[in-house]
Amino acid sequence: MYYRNSSKAIKNSCIEIFINDELVTILILMSLGKQIRKARRMANMTQQDLATKVGIVLSSIFNIERGKTDPRWSTVQKIANILNIPLDKIRKSK
Repeated sequence: MYYRNSSKAIKNSCIEIFINDELVTILILMSLGKQIRKARRMANMTQQDLATKVGIVLSSIFNIERGKTDPRWSTVQKIANILNIPLDKIRKSK
């Protein structure tokens, strides 16, 4: 068995695994932090802009985007509202 990474789309990536000479593709959803970073950049906002609007410190946004902290759902809701992201599009993952 061996692994091969490949990019399939902007919002998704996959790992291709060969098991007994058969290709199996596993889709990996973008982490919450990467979703937030992408949406923030598309909104032309800095991390400081977003932190100020959400009411949290800059280091919190930095850590959320890098997956170093698991934000409260209330914080995720505020971020989604500010970045105009429907909550059903946000995947909260650990």
